[in-house]
Amino acid sequence: KGQRSADWLKENGAKNVYVAPVTRPDDPAMSEVVKQLATAGGVWAPGGDQNRLMSVFAKTAVPAGIRAVLARGGAAGRSSAGASLTGQWMPTGDGDKT
Repeated sequence: KGQRSADWLKENGAKNVYVAPVTRPDDPAMSEVVKQLATAGGVWAPGGDQNRLMSVFAKTAVPAGIRAVLARGGAAGRSSAGASLTGQWMPTGDGDKT
């Protein structure tokens, strides 16, 4: 989904599009993701499996990095599961249903 989103963003005028190539929280590429967020003017987080996204990014500097983009006046678009990256709570469908 990341590359499809990047292609769509470029087709619609986005510049310097970066796709986060990480699949686990301890991925060595995570530091590059955080570095990119430090200067990003915008962020797009596509949908998908929010449990998977949260297992990769929740306990990293990425959610704070996305919030920092917003705090400095940047834009952050998120679809479905991607929206879970900046919220305090995330519905997963798991857990106590009472």
